[in-house]
Amino acid sequence: MDNNSENPFELAIFEIMKEAIKQASYELMTENSNSIEEEMTDELNRLIDEVTEPEKPLVDRLQDIIDDYAEYAVFAESLLDLGMFVTPEDVVHLMKFPQRYKMEYMLWTELGKPNLGDKEFEIYRKEVFNRERNIKRGKQTENPGD
Repeated sequence: MDNNSENPFELAIFEIMKEAIKQASYELMTENSNSIEEEMTDELNRLIDEVTEPEKPLVDRLQDIIDDYAEYAVFAESLLDLGMFVTPEDVVHLMKFPQRYKMEYMLWTELGKPNLGDKEFEIYRKEVFNRERNIKRGKQTENPGD
């Protein structure tokens, strides 16, 4: 047999190997390009500051404050209807320390912000006074029976 003549089986194997190498090269190139794109994106994200929403204009913020203040006034009125405000100082206390009325506010909002005369307002009244009574009992330091 002549060394210059090629075996058809060897040619078929060679073609299969050549196609497999081309496919593997293409896949490797694709993976590397995706990896490079991901690395570039990560690097850009590290270099570029996070884009934030622009601050709301002052007039919009003021409107939010006015809306919140209106709700705060309705809440204060509910406390007045409960009888929690006896003196002007009580109202000032609410204005200076609103966080101390968080429990009442949460209950008021949970019940749908009821007004005097609503069925829910009576539930609100009972719950506030029950909680107030329990808080006072918890803080009691003397035994009144002694």
